[in-house]
Amino acid sequence: MALTKQTLTLISIFVLLFSMLYAKETSSPTPNPSPKPAAASPSALSHLFNLLPSIGVKKAVVATPTKGAKVASKQLQAVEQKLVAFSVDIKYRLADPKTPQPTRKCLIKCDENFSAAIGDARTSIESIDKANITKAYFDINAVSRDIATCHDCFKETNVEDAEVKSFDEWVQGVIGDCYRNLQIV
Repeated sequence: MALTKQTLTLISIFVLLFSMLYAKETSSPTPNPSPKPAAASPSALSHLFNLLPSIGVKKAVVATPTKGAKVASKQLQAVEQKLVAFSVDIKYRLADPKTPQPTRKCLIKCDENFSAAIGDARTSIESIDKANITKAYFDINAVSRDIATCHDCFKETNVEDAEVKSFDEWVQGVIGDCYRNLQIV
């Protein structure tokens, strides 16, 4: 890995400053009966860190919930609400004796997947609120996968369900927006 000129300059400055501090502290005029290596004092280190912005190094900033994270959290709350409402619709369709058997099989699978997706949506919202964006990505992916698995069941059985298809497309679109909003974080 090649080091840039700025990085090498920064390293050289630190080495120079630390060597000056070490030399200054070890050459004290008072006698020291037990010679120990001198450590850089906390005030000297804080002084060094205060010099960093003047040479172009920025201090690390602790991340706070940004607008992107807040928007993603709101989007996931909407997905969760729609999942709850759609789950009620699935249960209603399952209770209808006129529902064909292949559709019923897929609706049972969808009911299970939507329950898992609701939990994953809640977990992803909590992860975003705790600023654990990596875990949020994982949980959001689980929501997407659960919904897509429901739709895939209908595709595999060659049964067309317009409601499930449109719901899957809507969720996938919102999930894509969530990913984009979390990239802003």
